[in-house]
Amino acid sequence: MMISAQQIRAARAMLNWSQETLAEESGLSLATIYNLEKGHLSPRSLLELRKAFESKGIEFFGRNGVNRRPDDFRQYAGHDGTEEFFADLLSVARDEEREFMAVFPSQEALALALGVEPSGNLGRLEQLGRIAKVRCLLSDIRNSGLFIPCFQFRAIARSPGTPFSVLVYGNKFALITNGDAGLTYLVFDSIKMSRDAYETYSAEWETAVPILAASNNRLVVS
Repeated sequence: MMISAQQIRAARAMLNWSQETLAEESGLSLATIYNLEKGHLSPRSLLELRKAFESKGIEFFGRNGVNRRPDDFRQYAGHDGTEEFFADLLSVARDEEREFMAVFPSQEALALALGVEPSGNLGRLEQLGRIAKVRCLLSDIRNSGLFIPCFQFRAIARSPGTPFSVLVYGNKFALITNGDAGLTYLVFDSIKMSRDAYETYSAEWETAVPILAASNNRLVVS
């Protein structure tokens, strides 16, 4: 199906692409992009544009319709959900060299989200720590009786009312809540969401306070 000049401009706006970026992604010249958006349409060039847009999740319909496909999404819940989520973390850690970024209220909350009960064995966390670099921002380090040496931690000022924790791994972005029904994991397989979150938390990491060790059931900051 031929796409229109209006659809080209709309799709480019959805992706926040410049004409130069569209030219690079499609393999067409900048002059060709300019002419296509002016309505000078070429079936062969339009096919290349369509391929470039559809590879980034853009859908076309009708004469002027443009839509963005929803990001792949999965929900885990309960004990089985925790095990499935942790298995997914391990799978990504084995395939990806990028580090993981997390934001949790405490190390206890992080451990629980990864399937370790209070006073439980940290072996599964050490397993993850051996194959992935995990950096975690903590918003509450008071009265902590747990220290996880296989991960890196820094302290941040964050509202205690934050309703969810976050874990970014590979191209996945996970929101984790712990409510009356137990732990729930909402996982988005989205390059954009994971990249944006990783950049945001990496910047916050640079200004956060390093946590050195545990002493007398309290975490020590530098």
